[in-house]
Amino acid sequence: MFKEQSYTRYGVSLNKGDTVFDVGSNIGMFTLSAHLAIPDLNFFNFEPNPDVHNVLKNNLTGYDVKAKIFDYGISDIEKDTEFTYYPRFTILSGLYADQNEEKKLVGSYVRKNRKVNNKAELEEAEAGLGEVLDYNLTSKTISVRLRPISDVIREENIHCIDLLKINVEKAELDVLLGIDDEHWPLIKQISLEVHDIDGRLDKIKSLFTHYGFHYKVIEDWFLEDSAQLNYYIFATRERQKNYNKRGTLDFNNIAVKKYMPLETEMIQDYLKQYLPDYMIPYKVISVNNYPLASNGKINTKLLKSLVLNEDRSNQTAAEPEGSVEIGLASLWTKCLRIDSIYRDDDFFKLGGESLLAAKLSSLIIKKWNIRFSVAHIFEHSKLRYLADFILKQISLNEGKVSYQNIPVRQKDSKVPLSPAQERFYLLEEMEPGLSIYSISGAFKIKGDLDQDIFEQSLDILIKNNEILTQCYQRDSEGIWSVESSEYPKLLKADLPSLDQVHKKLKSHFSLGFDIHNGPLAKFYLYKYGDNKFVLGVHLHHIIADGYMVSLLAKKIGDIYSLLSSTGNDKKSKTDELKDLNGIDHEKISYADYACYMQSYKNGVSFKKDKEYWLKYLSGIPYHLDLPNNKNRPHYGTGKAGVYHFKIPEQTKLFVENNCRESGVTPFNYLLALYALLLHRVSQSKDFCVGIPYANRDHDQLKDLSGLLVNTLPVRIQVSDKTTLREFIRSLQNNNSKNLFHGAFPFEKVVEYLNHPRDIQRHGIFQHFFAYQEFSSTLPKIQGAKFEEIEFLPEHAKFDLSLVIENNDDNEKREWISHFEYGAEIFDLEYIQSWADMFVYYLQELRLDQNIADIHFLTRDHREYWSKVNRIGQPYELPKNVLERIETIVEENPESIAVTDMSSEIFSQSKKNMSINYRDLWNSSQCVQHSLVKSKLDQTRPIGICMGRHHGSIVSLLGVLRWGGHFLLIDKENPLDRLEYLIEDSQLSTLIVDNNTYTQLKSIIPSEIICHRLEDLIDRDTIKMREDEFLDRSTSFLEKKSYLIYTSGSTGKPKASINTHL
Repeated sequence: MFKEQSYTRYGVSLNKGDTVFDVGSNIGMFTLSAHLAIPDLNFFNFEPNPDVHNVLKNNLTGYDVKAKIFDYGISDIEKDTEFTYYPRFTILSGLYADQNEEKKLVGSYVRKNRKVNNKAELEEAEAGLGEVLDYNLTSKTISVRLRPISDVIREENIHCIDLLKINVEKAELDVLLGIDDEHWPLIKQISLEVHDIDGRLDKIKSLFTHYGFHYKVIEDWFLEDSAQLNYYIFATRERQKNYNKRGTLDFNNIAVKKYMPLETEMIQDYLKQYLPDYMIPYKVISVNNYPLASNGKINTKLLKSLVLNEDRSNQTAAEPEGSVEIGLASLWTKCLRIDSIYRDDDFFKLGGESLLAAKLSSLIIKKWNIRFSVAHIFEHSKLRYLADFILKQISLNEGKVSYQNIPVRQKDSKVPLSPAQERFYLLEEMEPGLSIYSISGAFKIKGDLDQDIFEQSLDILIKNNEILTQCYQRDSEGIWSVESSEYPKLLKADLPSLDQVHKKLKSHFSLGFDIHNGPLAKFYLYKYGDNKFVLGVHLHHIIADGYMVSLLAKKIGDIYSLLSSTGNDKKSKTDELKDLNGIDHEKISYADYACYMQSYKNGVSFKKDKEYWLKYLSGIPYHLDLPNNKNRPHYGTGKAGVYHFKIPEQTKLFVENNCRESGVTPFNYLLALYALLLHRVSQSKDFCVGIPYANRDHDQLKDLSGLLVNTLPVRIQVSDKTTLREFIRSLQNNNSKNLFHGAFPFEKVVEYLNHPRDIQRHGIFQHFFAYQEFSSTLPKIQGAKFEEIEFLPEHAKFDLSLVIENNDDNEKREWISHFEYGAEIFDLEYIQSWADMFVYYLQELRLDQNIADIHFLTRDHREYWSKVNRIGQPYELPKNVLERIETIVEENPESIAVTDMSSEIFSQSKKNMSINYRDLWNSSQCVQHSLVKSKLDQTRPIGICMGRHHGSIVSLLGVLRWGGHFLLIDKENPLDRLEYLIEDSQLSTLIVDNNTYTQLKSIIPSEIICHRLEDLIDRDTIKMREDEFLDRSTSFLEKKSYLIYTSGSTGKPKASINTHL
């Protein structure tokens, strides 16, 4: 339409006031363009898809188009039918949509138009194309209404259609067959897209010829290489009188009306009418186009950088001043990938987060050689303030080296364990060989992999990473790291399927290690098809942390690439191998780090860190228990459960906007809301949550193999009077201080706090939080692609852990999250409800909201319980027991009311007697009638004493219907107790059955009237209506209903009277 100017080229012309039928309008691009090219056209638009119809309506209304928009489609007959809808690719939706055909169609277009520079890029693009097509062509079925076009012509009294434009994805012949013969002459011009299936093109050409059209058939220029034959047809009639001086549809010279620019506030105000607050964009930035990766996906990292630079290009702000500010700005540019940095810029508002802060900290240390930590970036997040702090550090330490490199130890000295390693050694000695003390990971490899070079690469890595060749032994002087008698090797095998590989690796990963003899690292390479492999890595925790699996895989990939390359000479490769494997004399080993940590334990910094943590955690409760329906096992297996859930992209954007607005990082924001969840669930206001600390701020530690990660306890103290904003900022402030003291081993925190030890619970905290920033750190090998495989943990390290992953490579840009929990402590339904609550908190909580006002339940749960509890409904007067039973009698008269095993009240021959509600009600009326005739005093109780059968229920209902109150007496009581109850209660009457009368007649006083139930139930005596007996007044609720005896302090039962309320 635009590029080829096809409407003009093939003779389609229009004038002001002409009528255009746009069948299959989609979002209205053709209509809008025609409206702008030739004003005052009259449009009739047809779009049956409700979602697209709403967009069409908004688009045309916004440009004041003279259009009548119909919410049904056009076909040959009137009908309701199913319609295939692609929400992410609406133009291919339709009545005859075929997902496989659509994938071929779009794939053909992408292959024809993509740009790749080499074979590797081509392979990468092709590998990702299928995933892109699957995602974008996800479909759903909707119900739509269709009508013939002739019905519309009659209803709208149309005298001329100057242009009939049809684009209905394979249903174009149906549209034309719905035009009656009488209406064909009204149509002057037709443009339509034709999918030539089953000779459809020839049928349409014959139809046009029959009705006097001249036409031009054009093959779709975008799909020349596609197997699907698509065409455009432009059909016109012979020029009639006064019909040849008409305007052309020149879409390249559209006189676009100058509208006010779409400002952020305008869009926000508009969207607030349709969307919840958390989905309203924080800012709107216009870009010319989206940057794409070679596989056709949006390059989110480049887009983020492009948007930030575009947003800042119009700003006028102070440039950095002085060498430190300028130097610091260059480091920010390196970390954040933003071209322009200004003096008042905030690191975190520009997109910085914890990992980038750690990277920046390392660069600052390297550049200015000062004592510095990530905490200082949190404390001084603006460029000018951070630069001032760096200047002070430089001046305070002028003339001396304030930041010491970790020294290389003497090679002949004994190697101690680091504090973290000491903990794992002691745990291993207590329970040797448990797989819970291991780190595992696996990667799928697709492509041309030389297994011999791969094995050689692993051998080089192992020989030059000392930590992989160590085991740990104790002597009279202590515990030491020694060389293992056996080095790790690569186990290779062929297996028939990926499923078999999974089972095999799961079996390997469930095994423990011999910590005293080694090896403590195991590597597996399984082939399961042509150019399909899986690499498994299994490490004891004493030599590794979670970062190390991907680090080792990356190093193997780097060595492999170097060994398989042919461009370098042998000496050059040797030098590069030294650099890759850390065997250069300037690089340190883990043994050097362990010695450094032992010296740290004897230094001033250790004492200061110790004082900080003891003060910070003073008075902290020992543990935090969450509600559950299981008893915590004394000696549990630690079995883990995992519940995955996703935090939608719109929610993530809302959180990120709140982070920018409040000047906090996503890590601290998410941690704060997780802490609030724990607070609301447990009702505790003072507790700890654990977080991981990579401990790789030091430039020498960045790529060091070994156990470096530390665990930091974060104290959560909740005050109802604080706002969410204040709570998060306070938490971030404390965390920044914690990070400054983050090198202090967690094991020592536990030791010095000296809390009571509990084998059932983790020390100090039982709940954990991790926010992981992922980027493309997978190994890269020419001709092969790595993909990480997830293995669910078998053991839960904590009662409850929340892990949120932020992966910029994730196409949907949502947060992938999961709860890992102790399956012996919690049921899955608890975890699911907490996940729902957490997502609800992210979506609904506002920064200025008081913590006391935060609802425990989600909106859906509140609505449900509101309906159940009828909150907000007019108060109804309560019903007494009789009124409730009467309602049941009316609604379910035949339903069983009472069943007993030995009734002889109504039939001498029946056992397992059951009585329905109607008979129960009628029988109680007999009792009621008899009591009325007896003219008894209603202020004195009626005694009921008989066997355990429904006669007692009949009797008590009869007493209540009469308006009196009763005392149930158990006939199994001793005679002296029965005599006391009868005398103390001052009964006026006693109702018994035949058996009980025989048992009690000797102790019943003569002044008490005794009725046998069998005599009372005589339906022939019932002559009065039930309404004459049943008191329905409100005061009835305040009357006595029954008397009950409870244990008295004197040793004798004590009477208590209860009313109907």
